[in-house]
Amino acid sequence: MKKATTRVADMKAAGATRIVVLVKEDLDTEVADFRAGFWPGEVLLDEGKCFFSAIGGGAIHHPYSVASFLAMVLNPFSKARTKTLLSNAKQMGVAGNMKGEGFGSGGVYVVRQDGKHAYAYLEEETGDHAEIEDVIEAVKAAVIGEEYVLAPSSIPGAEQESKRMSWKDWAGRTSGPDGYQLGDITRGIAASLSRKACRL
Repeated sequence: MKKATTRVADMKAAGATRIVVLVKEDLDTEVADFRAGFWPGEVLLDEGKCFFSAIGGGAIHHPYSVASFLAMVLNPFSKARTKTLLSNAKQMGVAGNMKGEGFGSGGVYVVRQDGKHAYAYLEEETGDHAEIEDVIEAVKAAVIGEEYVLAPSSIPGAEQESKRMSWKDWAGRTSGPDGYQLGDITRGIAASLSRKACRL
């Protein structure tokens, strides 16, 4: 969220007419603290959790239960992506809190004027985030009525022979849309490792 805050002007320059943060609950001073520390813009309460269900493919995505999250964090041998992401956030000065239900995933939608999405990104693992450069490119695609389907260049294997891969190509899917689908990050990491092994 810190990165997104610093790039609001770039998103608006790309054509974004409204940038909104949706939250699923407002406990104590949680939203006020979030506004003060991270996001001075528009924050809306999604009481029905409609956004969270939509980005999760019809149901809120829960990467962890309380027990599995604690087991992952307390396991010194865990190589879970979430553990690394939480450590990175802490180093950037982003403090979490223990208020409310923190296990349902969020994500990003860039919506075109016709109401269809130009870009969707789900927080598959706690701490995943959309690359801000991709969000900006998605805004540009939305302005001209297109969908942005490329996998982020920062993930392993997304660039092949100077050409960016679609989420479908990178994840190794044989069906479904070219854009992001639930599970693509996990599938894509496995597919990328497989492609790398084949080249050796």
